[in-house]
Amino acid sequence: MFSLLTQMGLRPGKGQPPLKVLEIGAVNAQLFSIPWLSVRAIDLRPCLPSIEQADFLQLQPAGAFDVVVCAMVLNCVPTAKDRGNMLLKARGHLQHGGHAFIVTPLRCLNDSLHMTTKYFEEALAAAGLQVKHSKFSPKLAFYCLEAADICAAAASMYADPDKTVARGSKKTNDFAISFDEATVQTVKRIVSV
Repeated sequence: MFSLLTQMGLRPGKGQPPLKVLEIGAVNAQLFSIPWLSVRAIDLRPCLPSIEQADFLQLQPAGAFDVVVCAMVLNCVPTAKDRGNMLLKARGHLQHGGHAFIVTPLRCLNDSLHMTTKYFEEALAAAGLQVKHSKFSPKLAFYCLEAADICAAAASMYADPDKTVARGSKKTNDFAISFDEATVQTVKRIVSV
């Protein structure tokens, strides 16, 4: 994340304010040690006093952050609808031109009847998160995403979490994403201001 922000010219120079970062599902204080980041780290069950106890899905987006970090969290969200809401709200928390960093297990994208890498990237775009960089390790998918417009048809395009988009005998999980119309409209109002 640090090198990408620097490569994209987003690292603030001397005298400039730090980037405002929202870290969802924080498990350590690593980001707090970077002087050019002003971090709000949240988790449902924080393990450090510097991490705020909060449910991301209950936070009202306000387009206040330069960066949203969501590493190994989306896969822990139990329902397709809440995963979709997490993506939409991540977009809602970003300022125009902001960036999100999402990391998820590759098996969520490759081993589900309801998901493929291509379908996931299309869902990200529908949620207003345009892929700028992606990288895949044997076990993880890393995405750097830029805030964009939310697709007006996002809710209808991704309404059915049980839609089969991949076939094969090694499909072992039910990872899916769906968007509900109310959240799409709420976040669209926030990001259009």
